[in-house]
Amino acid sequence: MPKLVSLKNTCIACPSQWEGTLEDGRTIYARYRHGELSVGIGKDINEAVRNGMSDQALYTNDIGNGLDGFMDFQELKAQLHGLLEFPTDLAEHDSRPKLRSRNAGKAARAARRTIR
Repeated sequence: MPKLVSLKNTCIACPSQWEGTLEDGRTIYARYRHGELSVGIGKDINEAVRNGMSDQALYTNDIGNGLDGFMDFQELKAQLHGLLEFPTDLAEHDSRPKLRSRNAGKAARAARRTIR
């Protein structure tokens, strides 16, 4: 059974998608959109994406309705249980840019005014 060593969430919804690395160095790509979860493995991300959308997919299944495109990390793990090994210490990394809160900008402007 392939073992994950890293996994990052590259899109939260529509599609929910993840990219990662297996213990043997191959790349994995998982995508959930329109109620379908598909997983591809390849030597790089491009091959993993192609394989995930073809008859070379490690896994593909319609698990939601046609409008569904959100899946969290725990649900992904549950869906792929028995197909991939998720080490207990594996933490999902979020590669999306962090958003600043509105108050962070106000505090920074106030600090600049005080310094001047």
